[in-house]
Amino acid sequence: MSVDFVELNKGPVVVIDNEIGKDKNINDIISKIEDKGLPILKYTNISKADREIGNIGFLNFIILDWRLDPSEAPLGVSIGDELKEHLIKKKIVFINKLKSVCFSPVFIFTNISTEGIEEEIEKPLKENNLLYSDNGKNFIFIRNKQEILKNLFDDVTKWIVENTHIYLSKIWLNQFLKNSNEIFWSLYEKNSNWPNVFYKSFEEDGENPISGLNDILFRVVRAKTNLNNIDDKVLKRAIRDSNIDEIKSLYSKIMYLTENIDDIKPGDIYKDGRKYYINIRPECDTTKRENIEDIDIYLIVGTKISDAKVEKEFYNKKYGLIPKPICHILPFLDGKNFIWFKFKNFEIKKYSEMKSKKICRLLPPFITHFQHQYSSFLGRYGIPKVPQEVYDEIFSKLKEGSENA
Repeated sequence: MSVDFVELNKGPVVVIDNEIGKDKNINDIISKIEDKGLPILKYTNISKADREIGNIGFLNFIILDWRLDPSEAPLGVSIGDELKEHLIKKKIVFINKLKSVCFSPVFIFTNISTEGIEEEIEKPLKENNLLYSDNGKNFIFIRNKQEILKNLFDDVTKWIVENTHIYLSKIWLNQFLKNSNEIFWSLYEKNSNWPNVFYKSFEEDGENPISGLNDILFRVVRAKTNLNNIDDKVLKRAIRDSNIDEIKSLYSKIMYLTENIDDIKPGDIYKDGRKYYINIRPECDTTKRENIEDIDIYLIVGTKISDAKVEKEFYNKKYGLIPKPICHILPFLDGKNFIWFKFKNFEIKKYSEMKSKKICRLLPPFITHFQHQYSSFLGRYGIPKVPQEVYDEIFSKLKEGSENA
């Protein structure tokens, strides 16, 4: 599947270069991008861009010149090494601020020679953990302006495809924004008062209306998002090897939320000493807004379990962790390999007692799986056990048959 530059790169482009309108190279780059129909926001100094970047919200990519006008130097800073250090720091701060605003690649297109790029640009970026030697790990692409003009779109597209985290984010975000727009317009056309309709409905059902609105919107957007236009060959190709710690950290990130967890939800995990507690009480039971401190939370108690015991009793090389009817194993929680939650260890506590001990929240679908497994534990029905000697007699015949074969 060929990758089209325009289909991949949607949204506004920001160009920061003090030679806009003066330098032929940057003017040609801007003209080529504008010819593709992409809107461009142009800045001739980084200070103005820094003030406004937080209000843009979504960016396609940023083109940044490295040697910006030294007139941006503060009073008292002389031309020379001190000024260079100040300007480098300013660009480093700007790039870090950009990371907190949006996930957008940064293209540093410069008139510095290819030979000078390593010392003047790559070195300070690496020193500030913004550029990596590992292929496929970067979000910053550096090229000489004259060189990049030879094959601007092919070279940029090739770099995006090689950095699969950029490639996937662009395809997913393009679909997410498109589907979100369609859904909001569709709801508006049905009834412009739709937020109030759903709010009242959730409120009458005893659910948290805001949480309910959030969930329903994400579900509809997700149902419309399929990523059919993605080239799976790109994702299958390993650009770089991932070590075990990176993989564990990656799975921990998609399993556990550590920010914005001030409310009460199923999956909330608390730590008290060496014990862990996970809340399994349904969300609809804990949505009242007044004095949530008095709400009871239903907790399953967990403790650390040895890797050897997990391997012996809960692990299969083909299927991974094997569910057991009386417990649930959570991996990579709180820096531990495995935490063991026994369903019989159930406690009810006031939220006020546990609030300060909350460390994270187990996210869907992992908490959904946990709750389903616990529901099966509660609803299990005992049946008479077949005597062991019967099994022994049956299986012994199998053994005898294999020996006589």
